Amino acid sequence: MSAIFFYGPKDEYGFLSQWYESPFSDSEGREFACAEQYMMFAKAELMGDGERAALILSATHPGDMKRLGRQVSPWDEEKWVAARSDIVEEGNFLKFSQSSSLLGELLATGSRALVEASPRDRIWGIGIGVKAAKAGAAWRGRNLLGEALVRVRERLRSSRRSRLAIDCGGVLSEFDTDAGDLVDRISKGAPTMECVKAVSTLVKLFGSENVFVLSKCRKKLRHATAAFLSNRLADGSENFYAATGLLPRNVVFCARRSGGSSAGLRFKPIDEVVDDCPFVPGPRVAVPDDVGKGCVAKVLGLTHLVDDRVDCLTSFWREGVEGEEKAVFLFGSTTTSRAVPGVPIRACPKGWSDVLGHFDQSPAEEESPGSEEPPESETPPNKRSKNKGCRVQSAAW
Repeated sequence: MSAIFFYGPKDEYGFLSQWYESPFSDSEGREFACAEQYMMFAKAELMGDGERAALILSATHPGDMKRLGRQVSPWDEEKWVAARSDIVEEGNFLKFSQSSSLLGELLATGSRALVEASPRDRIWGIGIGVKAAKAGAAWRGRNLLGEALVRVRERLRSSRRSRLAIDCGGVLSEFDTDAGDLVDRISKGAPTMECVKAVSTLVKLFGSENVFVLSKCRKKLRHATAAFLSNRLADGSENFYAATGLLPRNVVFCARRSGGSSAGLRFKPIDEVVDDCPFVPGPRVAVPDDVGKGCVAKVLGLTHLVDDRVDCLTSFWREGVEGEEKAVFLFGSTTTSRAVPGVPIRACPKGWSDVLGHFDQSPAEEESPGSEEPPESETPPNKRSKNKGCRVQSAAW
């Protein structure tokens, strides 16, 4: 398996660079613009140079942060060598764990070696550039940064939580969001109470941060879909978000079922992207949106998908994140199983009760009076269905 060579923040795989801008904070609430700033700040703190640490924290360019880091005084080389790898690893752990898009990109590198092809750095890099490295030239450096990133990737992979995506048209809604004459009906409708109860159960199982609605639909139907999720329910009560715990920003739209590229893919509030329609605020759209569900899943780190279309499930499986815990469900099928070459469909649930059955969750169960949810610390590390062995990782994302 070929290695991934990276260097500058604007190059291919630039998100691995220490200079790549992606804000994060530490346990003390201090904010950092990039991993380079964290590294230099921690270096100053380690040496007891509070003045330099403050200057590094207020710097706005990675080059200035690095320059200030080289001015740290007093200096203890032995002390720095003993701590440097742990510092860089922790900075990158914070960087990737606090950005779902970067986390998806990091996990998407699979098990490939990560190598900083810096021609001038023989400690953190390999002492040669990307072109020379790809041509097979001998390394002249230790690649400590690449090794730290591999450790971060494994920590995040082992501690990550499963993430579920649910299609809208044909799953949350009985209407196909590809149909052009249903805008009015969709915008005035709302999910059924059976659907609401099932999604509420799944949100509790996966956690609100880890349940998404992933809808491929044309632009004129996106507002209708957003309204569909915001309307009052059939019993006149609260809307879908309030009733289920689903986060509005976890509703994501894209323009294709499959294909496209996950490179540089970001997500923006849909009311900021389209200005010719008064979009219901909350949901987000992939930017650029000419991508399939697999690309979106890869960036968001989605591991499970419930969809009524085989091509979407195929895209999710083949183009999404790598991992053994992935599972795809063909919703509304008239058969109990479906063979798709190269795509191990976990189950073909006819309805919501079947979906919940595969996670060993009953849609009809009501909490008994006085009962309470067990503390989060008492929740088993993972829950496995008795029916199909569908596993949900419940460690923190």
